[in-house]
Amino acid sequence: MKKMWPALAGTLLAGMIALNGCAKPKEETPNSRQRNRGADGSGSGEDSGVYVGVLSFADKVYPLGNGQLLLLDADREAISEALSGYALAERSGTSLYYAVHQALTELENQTADFNANITSVNLLVFTDGLDNNSTSLGLPDLNSEESFKAKPIGNYKRFVEDKIKTVQFGDPEKTTKPVSLTSYAVGVQGNDVDDANEFKESLSGLASSKDNVYPLANIDELNKQFKEIANTLIDSNQLLNFTLQTPSYPHNTEIRLTFDVSGEKPTPGDMQNSKQYIQGKIYAGDEDYTLEDVTLVGFPTLGQTTRWGGITGTFDETEVNYAFDDLQVADIKWENIKQWYREPGGNWRRNSEYNTDNKVTLSEKSKLMVIYLVLDCSTSLSETDVEKVKESAEGFIELLYEKIESSISNSGAKGAPLRSKRHLEDEIIAGEPSNWYHFTATPGQYIIKWNDALEGDGKMTCDVQVSIFQNTEALYYQKDSGYNDPPVVSVQENSEILIEVKGFKGSSGTYEIWYEKLSDGSRSSSK
Repeated sequence: MKKMWPALAGTLLAGMIALNGCAKPKEETPNSRQRNRGADGSGSGEDSGVYVGVLSFADKVYPLGNGQLLLLDADREAISEALSGYALAERSGTSLYYAVHQALTELENQTADFNANITSVNLLVFTDGLDNNSTSLGLPDLNSEESFKAKPIGNYKRFVEDKIKTVQFGDPEKTTKPVSLTSYAVGVQGNDVDDANEFKESLSGLASSKDNVYPLANIDELNKQFKEIANTLIDSNQLLNFTLQTPSYPHNTEIRLTFDVSGEKPTPGDMQNSKQYIQGKIYAGDEDYTLEDVTLVGFPTLGQTTRWGGITGTFDETEVNYAFDDLQVADIKWENIKQWYREPGGNWRRNSEYNTDNKVTLSEKSKLMVIYLVLDCSTSLSETDVEKVKESAEGFIELLYEKIESSISNSGAKGAPLRSKRHLEDEIIAGEPSNWYHFTATPGQYIIKWNDALEGDGKMTCDVQVSIFQNTEALYYQKDSGYNDPPVVSVQENSEILIEVKGFKGSSGTYEIWYEKLSDGSRSSSK
């Protein structure tokens, strides 16, 4: 089955690549303002997903598509096409600070259109040299009348470094929590750089922290480093809403929920070695429960060890629910989640009746992540070097794609998300499992449409059968036709719609699937 890219969040993830091959430049400047494009082609931002932007630089800056952010799950082919145009520059020069400045400007302009769900803005810079050309280009800031032309490069350098440390994203009218920049600087010292310390110092200024600076020995290490950063980006942005359920334990009972203890019969000694857990002590009153002295260990978004105040429990017959918001649980394995308790004066014991099916719920928090790549293509690189940079960028995008898909699967969601009126093309491969999709529906009527070999525009090659579920209820089962007479789903309250697509009698090939919400409650043509 061809891998699909689900938007993280509920949920997650964000991608654009605006990269132009240096040999085919369309110059943009930090003074140009661009508005981001929503998935429906409008100027409005998305609720969730992963957007990625890319530009290349040498003597000038060469973005593709006017620097527009593209949503990765919707525009992955456009991203691949953009990367295919990345090439070695025809003219000498390295406009490093100008390129970073433009990327920051585009991020500021375009993220202002996103709503309050924006959780992460990231910059990834690669270069093999020192800046020798930025002071011949443009102004330092959109609102500044001062020009750095013909002035020391250090002036522009300090301006860009300060902006990286202080810039914040998000429209203040849409969010009360501005997002700071996380910036990564990766460098391979080129043959035209004589001072290794100066090169490392230049890289350090472009990173948001010392841990995000990566001076590499040679270009062959770039692919591995890009993939490590991709893993870090995904792991650090999987914010989840988490509900912990416990029995009605007695007053002053300590509980611990471990996420990394494996085996069918682990011992309290194994529990003590856990590196990722939630622990607290229960206060049981006459009519209320509170989890006090809460400690969280190994949740990167909160720091390695975090202490919270009391969490009020919600009593449900014999069980109590404690809600945690915006926790990161990366690469979670359900079989490793275990609950432990210690009653006053007693020893730690494992709750052997505890299971994740009905005691823990994880639901991805709606979020939006933005990543912008700034890639050197100056003439100090060779044709082979440039090809390796391109391969590394492609690997970076592919890993993001795969990691977020895996995260959706692990968090209990079914496959890739669908978007309204966005035709998602996929394929069935004979002998492989069904393809699954999902979307969150609000009250109203929805039509689910598909274009296949049986009924459609004649371009698809697979004859498919589609089953539609609302939460766990089957609304349609293995329906053959969904193009001219698509099924209608009536939704009374917010719920999850799950869709299974399989090949009819082993059929394989391509198909399209999408949904539309009917604004007036009646059927309408949607293609």
